[in-house]
Amino acid sequence: MGREELTLSVTAGLLWERVHQAIADALAHLHSGPHRFQLGGGTALAARWKHRDSFDLDLGVGRDVPLRDLGEPGSQFRQTMADLGGTATYHARQWIVEFDAGEVDLVQLSPIPPGAEREALVNGHPAMVLDSAQILHGKLERADDALVRDVFDLIKANEHDPRALAAAVNCRSLYDTEVTALTLENADANLERDARTQLVGAGEIDDPATLGTRAGAALRGAVYRDVTIWAEGEQAIVECRTYSGGIHRTAMAAGEIDRRLDESGIGHHLRASAFGATRIREALHDACRTGVGRQKVWETGMAPPAVTDRRPGRTHEPDR
Repeated sequence: MGREELTLSVTAGLLWERVHQAIADALAHLHSGPHRFQLGGGTALAARWKHRDSFDLDLGVGRDVPLRDLGEPGSQFRQTMADLGGTATYHARQWIVEFDAGEVDLVQLSPIPPGAEREALVNGHPAMVLDSAQILHGKLERADDALVRDVFDLIKANEHDPRALAAAVNCRSLYDTEVTALTLENADANLERDARTQLVGAGEIDDPATLGTRAGAALRGAVYRDVTIWAEGEQAIVECRTYSGGIHRTAMAAGEIDRRLDESGIGHHLRASAFGATRIREALHDACRTGVGRQKVWETGMAPPAVTDRRPGRTHEPDR
């Protein structure tokens, strides 16, 4: 599978051409580097789905990257940004560079689900880009602010990439999802007002008075209702049915089970809702090792499976 190719909306694209190499160079020369940024936020979603325009650049780095050091004596970061027409200021774990036409945010973050980011071509330049599920999870984490662009992105995720929305939602608790849905529903009036001025390039918006209600329904509908896990030979299969009726099936080789479970949000869902989630993983690994036909490992409502002891003839039954 080739690299994803993204073309940013006009204003974000102009910012990208102006600053991406300078920021990459600054990060690469930090004393603990080299480090790389990851493109994310609504900037990346707008490039993928073409559902609205984006005027800013959202760039992230790992939590261990010493962003503050870009402003230390001897660093040219502020001056470089000024030479490019921007004003750079540092806040807690974040640089904000303001330009006349938009803003660049460079922030420390730990994307969830972890490990899903991939290298892509952004306006023809190689760069790491966050997966849509990681971006949507970040939007859910700040949903108390009920920003209209975030709410609109959640609604459009349900149309363009329901698998990513499900992964983001199921990396959170049911309680958090319900609280977020209620918050968005109660923000309908403010969201309708903000949509008139803040959703540029979105065309005519269907039923702007119910943006929050529709986003809340999308979140509740993305929750995994039923999960079935089985092995087919040496391959693991996980099928998730959401409350909205969506079916998301993930096939994974034995060596990538743990990574793919976490990337898809299924790992978090199991830990939150299934007694014996660790044993379910272990049993799936065991079933793939045997490589014998089709073996059901677990489904919603079942007790956790017994796990074979590595010593011959020993099997542990699950604790009750």
